[in-house]
Amino acid sequence: MSTTVTVRMYRQGFGDCFLLKLQDDGSADAHYVLIDCGLAAGAPSQMPAVIANLAATTNHLDAVVATHDHYDHLSGFNDMSKFGGVTIDKLWLAWTEDDTDPLAQAIKSARGTQMAALSALAGGAKAVGLTVPIEVQTALEFADYGSAAGLAAAAGAASSQSRGKLGPVMPPSQGMSNIRAAAANNIVFCNPGQEPLTIPGVQGARFFVLGPPRDESVFTLPKPEDTDANQIYALTAALGADASFLPAGLASASGMQADGQWDEARELAYPFDRTYRQPLAVEDGKTMPTPADDPQAADFLRSHYCGDADDWRRIDSDWMSTAGLLAMRIDDDTNLTSLALALELVETGKVLLFPGDAQIESWVTWPDCTSSFEEGGAQVERSGKDLLGQVVFYKVGHHGSHNGTAKDSGLELMGSPDLVAMIPVDPRYNMVSSGKWQMPAPAMLPHLEEKAQHRVVQANPDGDIAAGGADPISANLDDSIGPDRH
Repeated sequence: MSTTVTVRMYRQGFGDCFLLKLQDDGSADAHYVLIDCGLAAGAPSQMPAVIANLAATTNHLDAVVATHDHYDHLSGFNDMSKFGGVTIDKLWLAWTEDDTDPLAQAIKSARGTQMAALSALAGGAKAVGLTVPIEVQTALEFADYGSAAGLAAAAGAASSQSRGKLGPVMPPSQGMSNIRAAAANNIVFCNPGQEPLTIPGVQGARFFVLGPPRDESVFTLPKPEDTDANQIYALTAALGADASFLPAGLASASGMQADGQWDEARELAYPFDRTYRQPLAVEDGKTMPTPADDPQAADFLRSHYCGDADDWRRIDSDWMSTAGLLAMRIDDDTNLTSLALALELVETGKVLLFPGDAQIESWVTWPDCTSSFEEGGAQVERSGKDLLGQVVFYKVGHHGSHNGTAKDSGLELMGSPDLVAMIPVDPRYNMVSSGKWQMPAPAMLPHLEEKAQHRVVQANPDGDIAAGGADPISANLDDSIGPDRH
């Protein structure tokens, strides 16, 4: 049975929203799958138009895929009333969202602990007039804690939600909570290598689950004490600057030190011994040393450190750079929980790849990820390497970031001459627009353009759209696109 698939990428700015239409040849029935619906930056007025267009296209979604819990992927679900009477059959989530899965809960616990540190210290920094690094602001916004009320809610959740030694569990965003409720808990938690997912009524298409990997080392490592008290994301478990920031931040989150487990780590996180520390207070909008136990030291600092002419030597806010490192690790590790799907068209073997925001640590596991299923009365196996070799459509991971597309384990395995790519980002709305964080990444884009023979579509609202006309909110591609169609 031959199945036609049409891919619609909505062009709202910096965010993902893809609508797939699947239809078997000879059938009058079309089936729809929505992959994410969100916007982090761009044209906010476009989102109501996006959702209105989606609802006008279909009043029923056979499946919704929420790849991972980031604002730019799920914020469209913050107000479900905008979807009108659209009904949902199934919600597909990564196994990392399963509240009954111990490893998933450990990952959420680690993320919740780290987010509590960020939210508490961001609030404290604002209170004393320090500038919160853009990385911290972005991490909190992507987790839907961007407002002052959101910061307070996050800190409150951290202190009130306890899983014993595991620590606070990261609460879901509003968008995630809403879409789970809208699906009436008809949720499928997806594991890599499982039997392919199918849509009832569609005979010629199947979805393979590639990630996130069920590999604890990708997400968590034991603390140096080698206990099960806390599990920290792999890179932040090292005794680096970002890891040192964590216990310092937790000291500001109420209720996080009830058993004193962080006391020693917090003390080690300070750059100076307590003998040399001087309390600060805000006076006339400036942070100033307080007399405390050493008035003479306070007077000296006020005279030689805090004057306008001494700004160049002040290091009061330098510690915030480590908060930025921790924020980027939280952002990266949330991306690692992305549900990555490969949609195979059975008759042709063509594959459409939707990796969410999966990063390199997830990608490198896909070639060896093998699924077993029954076909024609026989048991068949399909490896990730096989699927990647047949990719004709690639939803570019993480908006084209430097670490959202693997080279040897990803792009170099995509050998089809029919490859087409869509990047869900308008370069005008980059969250971070300088240096290596530019999206699409200058180092990646030329290789992608070469692989796809320049059939690469970006989400420029006023730019040229391959095979999609001049629709101001979306661009369409179907599976018939080839090297001669642009």
